[in-house]
Amino acid sequence: MTSSRLESERLHVNQFADKREFMSTILDVLGRYDTLAGYAILNNRKNGLDFISDLGHIINNCKQVGLADKLARVQEIWSDVEGKGS
Repeated sequence: MTSSRLESERLHVNQFADKREFMSTILDVLGRYDTLAGYAILNNRKNGLDFISDLGHIINNCKQVGLADKLARVQEIWSDVEGKGS
């Protein structure tokens, strides 16, 4: 992940004791951003096929490891920012 100030965070699952710690750290980093941009950031359905985006995988993985509440708090940050922009 790279910020608008060109600060970078590089995370890999092998850096962490388990998947829960990895996903928790991802949420910590995402929580510092008010905007997400990328090539495949949103889920999509085309020609009858589902495409699960990067964000979709983060959501699914957080739910699998019991981080749904923390995920919801991060998503609130983005909702607050979207509301201020409209």
